[in-house]
Amino acid sequence: MAPDENTSTPDPLEVAKLASAAGVRIFPIGIGSNDGTVVSIEGFNVATALDEKMLTNIASVTDGTYFHATDAASLATIYGKIDLHFASEAKLTEITAAVAGVSALLLCLGAALSLVWFGRLV
Repeated sequence: MAPDENTSTPDPLEVAKLASAAGVRIFPIGIGSNDGTVVSIEGFNVATALDEKMLTNIASVTDGTYFHATDAASLATIYGKIDLHFASEAKLTEITAAVAGVSALLLCLGAALSLVWFGRLV
């Protein structure tokens, strides 16, 4: 198979650009070798090879880091290096208009109840 094994849409680099615009950093981990191997999946033999260039480009676009794991021990070490944290951003929202709207609604409701109860506005 060609070095670029992605045979369907969307393009991984385009998706990485969208992720980067949303503030998502991607830390791809390559497992295997550039020489490739044949993998048996559900009775089918699939020839596959590691595309380190693509994974490095994805990491670069999203300000992440590419890692290559050769075995389970190196994969565990990589997991320990990746700083996984959830970041949130506080954002102030102006609610003056909403409070004023609720106040006006309550004022109108009070006037309507006064008309019903007393037959006049107080």
